[in-house]
Amino acid sequence: MHSTVELGDGHYFVNDPGLIVNVPVKIVGDENEPSHVILEMSGEIVWKPVGGWMEGVTVRRPRIATGVTPSNQILRIDGGRVNMYNCVFDNRGSVGNCISVSGNKAGGNWEKAVIRGGSHNESGLFVENGARVELIDVSELQVCQCSPEFNYMSLHYIPFSFCHRAMFPTT
Repeated sequence: MHSTVELGDGHYFVNDPGLIVNVPVKIVGDENEPSHVILEMSGEIVWKPVGGWMEGVTVRRPRIATGVTPSNQILRIDGGRVNMYNCVFDNRGSVGNCISVSGNKAGGNWEKAVIRGGSHNESGLFVENGARVELIDVSELQVCQCSPEFNYMSLHYIPFSFCHRAMFPTT
C-alpha cells in the first residue's frame, strides 16, 4: 500500500541534498494545473522503490539562484519505478540531465509530462542500463545541443520537442 502526500497550492522548498524516496509513495498536487504546486529543489529527488505515483506537481530549480550552480538532476530514478500524470520537471539553472533513469526494469509510464532543462552535453531525459520509460502525450521534451546516440546498452539523448506516444527501452 502506498502512503499519500497531498500538497496544497504553493511553493515548497527542498534544500540539498534533496529528497530520497525509499518506499512507494503517492505525491499528489493539483491534477489540473501543476503550476499551482511547486517543489523548488536545491538538490534532487532520488526515487528507489519499485512503485509510486506523482500527479499535478511542478519540480524546478529555485528562481533566485545564489552560489554555485548545482550539478545534478531534478529526478534520478535508481532501479525504481514511478508513474506520473501532468507533471513538469524543469532543470534550467543547473548543470546535468533533467531526469535520469537507470537500472533493470526502472522507469515508468508518464502521461502529460513536461521535461525541460538539459544542459550542454546532457539531456532532458537520460535512460540507461535496461530502464524503460513510456511517454504519453508529452508536450515538451527539451534538450540542448544533443543528437541521438544509440548503443547496445543505452539510449543517451532524445532530441525532439513533441511526442504523442513513445517508448524508450534499453537492453
